[in-house]
Amino acid sequence: MTTILGMKTSGDEEAVVLAADTQLSFGQLKTESSKIWTDNKNYAIGYAGNVDKYLDSYFSYLSGNRDFQSFLAFASGEKKEDRLKELLYSFGQPPRKVKKRIQELNGDSKSISKIEEVIKQHLKNIESSRSAVDEFIGAMLGKITEYSHPVEKAIRLRYFLELNILNGYYTKRCESEGVESEQTTELLIASNKGLLGLYRVNSFGIVEAAPESDEFEYLCLGSGSDIAIKYISEGEYEEDNYVKSKIEGKNEERIKLDNVTTRTACALAIGALKKAKTKDKNSGGIIEVVTVRKNRIVSYREVLQNNLQKTEYDTYDYILDQETPKIERSDGE
Repeated sequence: MTTILGMKTSGDEEAVVLAADTQLSFGQLKTESSKIWTDNKNYAIGYAGNVDKYLDSYFSYLSGNRDFQSFLAFASGEKKEDRLKELLYSFGQPPRKVKKRIQELNGDSKSISKIEEVIKQHLKNIESSRSAVDEFIGAMLGKITEYSHPVEKAIRLRYFLELNILNGYYTKRCESEGVESEQTTELLIASNKGLLGLYRVNSFGIVEAAPESDEFEYLCLGSGSDIAIKYISEGEYEEDNYVKSKIEGKNEERIKLDNVTTRTACALAIGALKKAKTKDKNSGGIIEVVTVRKNRIVSYREVLQNNLQKTEYDTYDYILDQETPKIERSDGE
């Protein structure tokens, strides 16, 4: 499977660090691939589970390259238009043509029926007094005309509908093929939309924020998660010479978890995943790191790709150096 770790800093600078191994296993065949998706603006998502064309379509949808109807059609394999409409309605989503027409009515397009005229009035908020039915219809129309990113919506509702759909049809395909559905997809989400946050999404789409802590918040998922969690919770990092060499002598004599900087979080994440790689056969490859701050997302994926000719630790050193605050020097220094 994999190991994905998310950490929220507890120092002066707010940030979330996502780290993941890069090993993909297909039976005895092992290769390397990124397990962190980002829109390079608001969201970074680490994922554990089955990797296939359906997962690709899911992230294509999150990237804005597919609409909900296209994603649902691909995930379900449904080719009959009437059946697809029924599925869309069951998920509270309008067909593409309906959505387009309502958006036109919200603009300058003239209504061509009595129902469209009523819809146009709702959209323009002409009626000053509304019944419960009016409010309901208005809310449904608002969902169509006022776009919100699927990840933003999932965090707000604490439910990720599209992930539940992805996993539901994955399970259905496994059952039809007579195999176990052991690799449903789970997510770790780092978001800077509004408040900086770290969330876990289980295979049913339920979204939970990282539990509050007096020290710092972190979440982990995947086959190596128990190993990574133990590394942090039981202080195994204190015996990790690499991590100690990157933290001690910088600002403190020893790592203080109630004041975790971005650099420290990156070092701890690298240490935890290094440990997971040694004990979990399904975790391996070089470690990918992404940092999320309020105003930017930094992915070190290209660094991993470009630095393969160097040692693995050269790459980690570069990441830690980049995440070290630059101290401004005065003119007299």
